[in-house]
Amino acid sequence: MTDGNRLPPRTPGPLGHNDAHDPSAAWTVIPPQGEIVTKARVKVQHAPKPLRHKPSRIQLRYSPQRSDMLGFTIKDSTPIDGSHILARDGDNFFVHGNNRIEVWCDGKDTTDSWGMSPLAIYRVWRVWEAPLGLDGRSRTGAYTKGGEANQYFSNDGSLKQSWADVPGQAMPRDRSQRKNQRHLIEFFVGVADRPDAGGLYFNVVIDETPDAFRVSMHKEKRFNADQWSTWFPTGFSFNEIGYEFRAAVAAPIWEPVATEDDLPVVVDYGGWHKFP
Repeated sequence: MTDGNRLPPRTPGPLGHNDAHDPSAAWTVIPPQGEIVTKARVKVQHAPKPLRHKPSRIQLRYSPQRSDMLGFTIKDSTPIDGSHILARDGDNFFVHGNNRIEVWCDGKDTTDSWGMSPLAIYRVWRVWEAPLGLDGRSRTGAYTKGGEANQYFSNDGSLKQSWADVPGQAMPRDRSQRKNQRHLIEFFVGVADRPDAGGLYFNVVIDETPDAFRVSMHKEKRFNADQWSTWFPTGFSFNEIGYEFRAAVAAPIWEPVATEDDLPVVVDYGGWHKFP
């Protein structure tokens, strides 16, 4: 996998401050070591100085759940009896995983039984898609997503005090509109206005076929404050694009930060399930 902590040469980075990481400055150029740059208007990207944060009193603990967390969220979907990972949402099914994040401060869990904490969450996400084979069991191609969407992560619940979530994907209720496809959802989660707390990365994989679905929750990656700052060099600000608020993250725009092959499964909900 590509190291998402560093932007490669000639790659636009997050929006924000018109510096070497800002696509409004066009392309950044890193000349080879020892080369003298003579062309005008060439911007050289210098490696940022490492930050030195004090150890934080706050720690995040990622906890995938086997039980249905839909009732702990504001998601307006109707659970389907007998399933912890399937709901009805208008003309679609909503296929989802379940998780909560514990927010520990000074050795005590500040989240209550409903997943609420006095500290507000910072959470952004993006989705990738890849084809499944005719058997619907294995990925047969690379993850893709068209347009500029790969450059940004969407805001999801940030600045709220709920740390329970049901990461998922809408799928048509009409069988003829479903296809053999894998959805990989990436998340970055931290504490709003507290970069010293570091943060988490995790992904959720949802498989779709005309007749069945499968959800797997994968192990998280943890980042301390210094590592977290490399993902968010321009801070936690959002930019309004269309009707969504999106965040720029210093992650690869051509591939996920990690795939199902990089992080082990921790909860899989019993494998494949039939659509009603």
